[in-house]
Amino acid sequence: TAALSSMNTDALSSLTVAQLGGLSATQVGALTSTQLKALTTTQAAGLSAAQTAGLGSDLVKGLEAADLGKLSVAAVASLTTLAVQALSSDQLGGLSSTQMGALTAAQVGALTTAQVAGLRSAVPPAVALARKSAPIT
Repeated sequence: TAALSSMNTDALSSLTVAQLGGLSATQVGALTSTQLKALTTTQAAGLSAAQTAGLGSDLVKGLEAADLGKLSVAAVASLTTLAVQALSSDQLGGLSSTQMGALTAAQVGALTTAQVAGLRSAVPPAVALARKSAPIT
């Protein structure tokens, strides 16, 4: 894990999808936001739900909306509720409607009032329906 977290972005972006697929959730979670930003769209989309479940709230805060948009639908759906709560409205706005629709009821329920207000009409119907069953507290 230490060797991976100290890897420069050029070396990391040269890894194949198969090589990245061999990383554990702990290893992926140990990457810095700078390292995650350096992943290509293909590399980021290749990260599994099990791998991205290890992404913590501090790590996701450092990502741009476009970086989150690179993740697969399953990867977004695997984020912890704390990680989802850490996302800004801009970051959430960078998710595709498919990614937004894949958010679980628990994730949607974890959204803050400010996050929901920032999304406005960008929220797809599937999320809006889930939102009704998991009101913001």
